[in-house]
Amino acid sequence: MNGGMKATEIAGFFSVTPGAVTSTSMCDKLEKLDLIQRVRESEDRRVVKMNLTENGEKKVHDLFLKFSQEKLADIVEVLTNVNKLMSKIF
Repeated sequence: MNGGMKATEIAGFFSVTPGAVTSTSMCDKLEKLDLIQRVRESEDRRVVKMNLTENGEKKVHDLFLKFSQEKLADIVEVLTNVNKLMSKIF
């Protein structure tokens, strides 16, 4: 939704290793489900961004529409706290 993210950016966001993000089976499954696409940057072909496809954006949107604003705020708070705890571990 934000123009794609590199594996290192996704890894930092979730406090996991870039290898965990790019594990072939996970990315392959998401691509087969037409939820993401991997795109190489034209300036540096080594850099690969993962972009949500139209189907991926719809799936994310549909998922979060099921929650009330209050529940979404709770989810954000929990995930923020988990991220802080994970950063202390790593």
